[in-house]
Amino acid sequence: MKLSFKLILHLIIICTFLNSCTLLKNRGQFQMDNGSYKIKDNHKKATCFILNESDTLKLKSGSTITNYPTKLVGDSSIKIKLNKTSFDLDILTVLVKYRPAQSNYLIPAQLSTNLNGNLYGGFRNDIYKINYKINHFGFSERKINHFGFSGGLFVGFGNTLINSNTTNKTFTNEYDGIVLQKGLTGIIAIDNVSIGLSIGTDHLLDRNRSIWIYQNKPWFGLMLGLNLN
Repeated sequence: MKLSFKLILHLIIICTFLNSCTLLKNRGQFQMDNGSYKIKDNHKKATCFILNESDTLKLKSGSTITNYPTKLVGDSSIKIKLNKTSFDLDILTVLVKYRPAQSNYLIPAQLSTNLNGNLYGGFRNDIYKINYKINHFGFSERKINHFGFSGGLFVGFGNTLINSNTTNKTFTNEYDGIVLQKGLTGIIAIDNVSIGLSIGTDHLLDRNRSIWIYQNKPWFGLMLGLNLN
C-alpha cells in the first residue's frame, strides 16, 4: 500500500504540473505579456513594445505602431520574431533521479522517484514567432509559437529511503529520511512542454548522514517546473 500511495501522489503531481504548463503555454501563445521585447530591424536588434488587447496585438517600434489582430481577411505573409529576457522563478520537482553506482559499497546505479519540491532561480530567454495561417473559410488566423530556455540554481527538500543497503550495513532499520537537495538545472520550454535536466546533491538532515552512502554524492535528474512569474 505504501508504494501504491507514493505512485498515486506522483501521478497527481505530474498531472498538476502538466496542466499548469499547458495553461502557461496558452497564456504565452494568446496573451503575451505587455512590455518590452527585442525585434530584428534591418538586421539589427531593436527594442519594441507590446500591448496585448482582447483581439489585437499592438507592436510599437520607434514611432510606428503595427496591429496584429487574431484574424485577417485573405492570406497573409506576416512573420515576425520577438525575443525577451527575464529573471525566472520556478517551483520544480525532480521526477526521476539517477544515482551513479557506488563501487566502494557494491551498489549498482539507481533510479529513484521520491517526493520532493524545489525553488529555482535563473535567467530566462523566450522567443516568440508570430505568423498567420489561412483556414478553410478564407481567413488568416494568428499563430504564436513559443520557445524558451533558462539556466540557474535550485534548492529544496525531499525524502529518501534509509536502510541497511544505503548505509553499508551499519543501520538495520528502515525509514524515509529528509534531505536538503541543491544543484544546477537547465530548463527548455517548447509550446506546452516544459522540462529540465539537472545535476545535484543530497544532504541527509538527520544523525545518519555520516553513514549514508549517497551523502553529498552527485545525481542527475529529470525535472518539471511551474513558472511563478
